Amino acid sequence: MKIEGVENICRIFSIFHDGEIEDYQFNNGNLQLEITIPFLAKKINPQFTKFNVTLNNIKNILYTNWPDDPKLESQKFTDTNIIFSQKLIILEGVLKNDLIQVVCNQTSSDYESSGGYLYFTAETAIVTDEANKKYSIEELDALCESYWNEWSKKNRKPGIVSKFINLFWKKSR
Repeated sequence: MKIEGVENICRIFSIFHDGEIEDYQFNNGNLQLEITIPFLAKKINPQFTKFNVTLNNIKNILYTNWPDDPKLESQKFTDTNIIFSQKLIILEGVLKNDLIQVVCNQTSSDYESSGGYLYFTAETAIVTDEANKKYSIEELDALCESYWNEWSKKNRKPGIVSKFINLFWKKSR
């Protein structure tokens, strides 16, 4: 089951908010990402911790970092070995001028940045769980909505956190 359309591919990365890109493979123009996101994966199977996202016919891949030192300019990288040498934590996917922009944090002190923007285009995407079951964007949306609804019920605290979750969820849909 392929996920088509730049908006839907972009939305995958908002659904995987707080997921970490643990590993990658780049072959024949396709980029496969292993994204560890236990809180969503465990909703499918308590033993699961991750999903695989295959981006087909990926082009224009670029990563620009956020330097820790405000006096330094952002660095730009196109080599996937350099880009994915750090564990990137996904914050959200945003559509920017027909490019998918994945906003990422990174927490390793081995790098002089706190994250950056990963840009690319892709024709289609395939998302699978650890049992290789494929998911549509609608199924991923439902999984994410179910998790955040449960989280909200457990953490009913008025204030900024619940407002942020509601705003983020509405924005990503």
